[in-house]
Amino acid sequence: MYRSYRTGVGFGGGAMPTGVKQLILITGGVYLVQLVVPAVTAFFGLYPPAVLSLQVWRLFTYMFLHGGLLHLLLNMFVLYMFGSQLEQVWGRRRFVRYYLLCGVGAGLFALLPLPAFFDALHIGASGAVYGLLLAFGLLFPSAQVYLLGILPMSARHMVILFGFISLAGSLSATSDGVSHIAHLGGLVVGYVLLRRDGLLPRYRSRLGVLWNDLRRRRRRARFERYYEEHERKRSETLH
Repeated sequence: MYRSYRTGVGFGGGAMPTGVKQLILITGGVYLVQLVVPAVTAFFGLYPPAVLSLQVWRLFTYMFLHGGLLHLLLNMFVLYMFGSQLEQVWGRRRFVRYYLLCGVGAGLFALLPLPAFFDALHIGASGAVYGLLLAFGLLFPSAQVYLLGILPMSARHMVILFGFISLAGSLSATSDGVSHIAHLGGLVVGYVLLRRDGLLPRYRSRLGVLWNDLRRRRRRARFERYYEEHERKRSETLH
């Protein structure tokens, strides 16, 4: 059953939920391993030709690897800020499953034969994190967030902005070093998962309300015509 969570949204604060904490600890631990054994990045990162050669573990392991401390901190910060709220709503098991499936799904998008991304090594939790951003934006559309800590906007507008950037970056013929296709994949897969599990808000657009009202009026008019015709025939029979 869908529940609407529109108010009382907080970021961080209090004890860190178990699922978020586990994901951050595992990802941080993997980064330490990368520093000690750099070769693990090439072996476990998502390289599309290697995945198509049946090295399918890369679709899962790449999301725990990062290209630098800033890359790691940014992803883990977003995981904490938005993931904590989602885990409180969904529970640990559903939250972790959603996060991992978004990450794997984002990796599948990187397999698309796009010149800017196919022959590149993809690493990072950004695909999974984008799935979290989508879920937060749909469950808490009116919540205020601060882009880059400065620009205030609603969570709904944040998702639209990031979706546009990801789509535009994915269609680019050249790479800027950012896996836009994985970001886009995280958004798309996240939406599919939310819809499959019945977690999407049932928005009623103004157009939908007007259409339903029109249908009710038409049914009422048909009934009134039927009733008038029935009464007319009944009156003629009595006379």
